[in-house]
Amino acid sequence: MNASLITLIIYIVVLVPLMLLGYYFARRKMFDPHHKFIMTLVVILNWVLISVVMLTSYTDVAADLPENLNQNFALIATVHGIIGLIAQIMATYLVLLMWTENTPLERIVIFRIKNIKTPMRITLSLWLITVLLGFGVYGVWYGGGDAETTDDPLPAITEEAETQNTIPALDATEEAEDAADDATDDAEDAADDATDDAEDAADDATDAAEVAADDATDAADDD
Repeated sequence: MNASLITLIIYIVVLVPLMLLGYYFARRKMFDPHHKFIMTLVVILNWVLISVVMLTSYTDVAADLPENLNQNFALIATVHGIIGLIAQIMATYLVLLMWTENTPLERIVIFRIKNIKTPMRITLSLWLITVLLGFGVYGVWYGGGDAETTDDPLPAITEEAETQNTIPALDATEEAEDAADDATDDAEDAADDATDDAEDAADDATDAAEVAADDATDAADDD
């Protein structure tokens, strides 16, 4: 079980239920301490997972940006990272607002919004979209999809392997050519021998016919 799968399980089993629980508390106006503590826990756990697992996993993808964005394994991971980072920054900002409200630390957050309901809903939506994209990233990277899998070119044949495969082929070709040449020579020799034999036989037959003709002529003259 790799770190990415463990992270995905943590989101399914822990973080998503906590996000929905925090939304439930907000709907019931149970902001302090219920909603505040739940959302703080989610933000902290998210930052830990981002720092320990996600940034490390994304390093290899980021090294080849933007050339590799035409491949699914890089594109999905990049979109996942951008949306997730936006959601996390928004959530961190909202948590800081809640913890510093009506305290001497209010000045830490320079820009403060009055109504946080809409930003909270946007943050929750982006979080859930990020989790869904996480399924896509895991499926592409480890599920035999496009990951560095389907869209990647097949491993290149090394020069040594090409040489090893080419030399036997050349040897076989040369041997076949030599065998063909030998067969041609043998056939030509056999044809020459047959021609010579035929010519000799024809000459012998001609000589025999001439002798027979001479004998017949001599016999006719004697009579």
